[in-house]
This record gives sequence, structure tokens and C-alpha cells, in this order.
Amino acid sequence: MTYFSDHAKALAKRLRQSLKQRDIDLSHGQCLEIISELTGEISWNHLSAKLNTNRDRDSLPYGWFAHGEYLSTCYQFDFEKAPRTVSIECEKQRPRTYATLMQFFSADRFKDTTLRFSGQIKTEDADSASLWMRADGAERERLAFDNMQTPEPDRSIKGTADWQDVAIELFIPNETEKIFFGLLLSGKGRASFRNLQMIAQNDKALPLDYDDTDSLYPVNLGMFASQTM
Repeated sequence: MTYFSDHAKALAKRLRQSLKQRDIDLSHGQCLEIISELTGEISWNHLSAKLNTNRDRDSLPYGWFAHGEYLSTCYQFDFEKAPRTVSIECEKQRPRTYATLMQFFSADRFKDTTLRFSGQIKTEDADSASLWMRADGAERERLAFDNMQTPEPDRSIKGTADWQDVAIELFIPNETEKIFFGLLLSGKGRASFRNLQMIAQNDKALPLDYDDTDSLYPVNLGMFASQTM
């Protein structure tokens, strides 16, 4: 997993909020050290020195972070704040490559309900572009998952296509602790995403703003702000 400086800071902030919900109070600096250890670095200073060489990616939407195989060598990200559109692009083909922009939030308010994640996707020579969502238990076991490829049939967007409306629905089991979701490009090509929305079973839309939500909801779902706002 590859993190970039502001993504790592956003993760540390979310980690601190999550730990507070468990009555564990750590400072932001301590959470940065934990993130650093998880990436294999001995300290935040060492990780930050490496991440600062990737400032070209710090304009990603606030609250979102990147994850994938060969992330730093294959993929580029582009965030257009005015039309609130984010794109993932890969020119080099490698086996099993993918890149995602993702988030997670607490499942406490959504257990035993269905969440609907929707948006629009535009592709250029893309192997496969999709939305995805996953429900994880307390031991990080996968309880439910949909990435428009799994479960079948394959509903991902391939090749070159103008803006298309897409949506996935996922039932959140009672044992779920965290809900992960994101935007995915598998393989090469370019995929753009916009007009994201998440709706609970009672037809209540989750907030779109970029304000911090104490991990109860997604952050900046509407892509109003960049990491460097």
C-alpha cells in the first residue's frame, strides 16, 4: 500500500477518531507514528521524507486515499474541483494491477440495512472501471462485498464510454464494524468519476460535505475540497 503525505495525515485523523470511540485517546502525532509503522517505516519523519517526493498527487479529494498494486509506478490521479470529478489513469499494463480511491466509516448506524452507492463513470480504453463497497467485521473479515465484477454478472464499465449512471447495493450485516467503499480502475486506461451519492435504506442520503464526521459518515463524498484546500 502506498500513501501520500496528506492521505497519511487524513488516515491518522480517522484512526484517532476511531480509537476515541473505543475510549483510547492518542495524539495526532502518535497516530502518525502508527501509520508509519504499518507502512514499514521506523518513524513519521522517515515516511514523510519519502511521501514528500509525491506532491503531484496531493490535490486528490480531501478525505480520500489511494491504494493499489504498482500504485506509484503505473497510476496517475487527477482531481478537477470545479466539476467535482476525479480520474484514475494507467498507461502501463501489468498483471493484476489496480488502483482505487477509497474511504471507510463506522457501520454503527447502518447495521441490518442496505446502502446504495451510486455515481457516474466515464472511460477511455479502460480494462474495467467500477464502484465498490465492502462490509468488514471486528476481525477485519469480509462479510459482504460488491465491486461490480464480484458477485457476477460483471457490471463494470469497459472500453471507451461516455458518462454512465451506475449503482451498487450492499446489505450491511449486524456483525459489521466498518464499511469501506471507493472508486476502482482495474488494469490500464482512464476512468473518471462524478456525482457520487450514498443512500441508506430509509432513502436518507448521507452527507456530501467535506467536514469531518467523526467516522460516522463518509467525508467529502461530494468532492467539494482537495487535500490542499
